[in-house]
Amino acid sequence: MIWEQTSDSPQHWKLLPDGHLDLIFRFDKPWTIYSETYTSKSYNPTEKFCFLSGLQTKPINVSFSQTHEIGVRLNAIAVKLMFDFPCSELVDWAINGEDILAKDIGMMEDAIRALPDFHSRAIWLENFVHSIIKDHADFDVAMRLSRLLDQAVTKKINRQPVDICSLSGYSRMHTYRLFNDWFGLPPSQAIAMKQFIFSLEQMHQEHETLTQVALMNGYYDQPHFVRAFKEYAEMTPGQYLKNRTHIVGQLPF
Repeated sequence: MIWEQTSDSPQHWKLLPDGHLDLIFRFDKPWTIYSETYTSKSYNPTEKFCFLSGLQTKPINVSFSQTHEIGVRLNAIAVKLMFDFPCSELVDWAINGEDILAKDIGMMEDAIRALPDFHSRAIWLENFVHSIIKDHADFDVAMRLSRLLDQAVTKKINRQPVDICSLSGYSRMHTYRLFNDWFGLPPSQAIAMKQFIFSLEQMHQEHETLTQVALMNGYYDQPHFVRAFKEYAEMTPGQYLKNRTHIVGQLPF
């Protein structure tokens, strides 16, 4: 997905994990990131024109006085497919675009800034991404692993036994290495993250109760759902419902 966001007024958001990464191009002022991980290293990726946001496993708070950016939302497998390094290196972290697109970043900035509107920028970005991945030698591997994770999550949601090694056809060590490289997480955590995201999305459907959401996403009961939800959201499902906005996983702070 390619998206664009603009705001002329101050915004303060708590962003919950969503299982994706974003390649972001910033036209306006840097954001303030309220994260001990970043402040302890005196690092703010949004000071650069381009940065790749990480695979969040915990909420992160950001604010800005005004903003304008365009981004390409990526599945976790895109990190290794596009930039040829393990997704595990981007868990709860972000890196500068110049570190992953060194040969292209100057050309990309000139092209994106010169284009007049979102539609033309989106087409340019889509073509650029496709040029990287269309003939990649590991494309079929990435798609197979993506289907494998979906299959495992389906089994988990249906409360069926999940033997990830049998599903993958590889040894336990090789399966774990593949998951860390392509999804950034071990198999059990990658599956749990998907369950959390599915439940978060369903909580925006007014007709679903929390008990129904829990059962529909493979949790044994509501207490189990609450414990699992807090692992990623650092709040209970009830607290999330009280503060939710029309954007899934994005709360005011």
